[in-house]
Amino acid sequence: MNSTRLVGWALLGALCAVFFVMCCECWRKMPMRGIKTEPKPYCPECGAQMRLVHPKEYQDWKPFWGCSQYPDCSGTRNIDEDGEPVYYERETNSR
Repeated sequence: MNSTRLVGWALLGALCAVFFVMCCECWRKMPMRGIKTEPKPYCPECGAQMRLVHPKEYQDWKPFWGCSQYPDCSGTRNIDEDGEPVYYERETNSR
């Protein structure tokens, strides 16, 4: 293989690697768009503040709010279409 062809393949490989990293980063961050992170909700089980849990790039699930006291408490809150934490009806009646 001559040097010109070798340089061409090296550049193509570098370009593909950059494109792959950019696509993975964009894909990983897409589910996080629009989620309101302040103020943090409180756990429906124990009352502790919650933390945002999001999937790794190879996992196929949506982000959610999880209790900061996990594994002692396994309280969770889903996130609605507007990026807000979901409050259950029994909680909204007691407010």
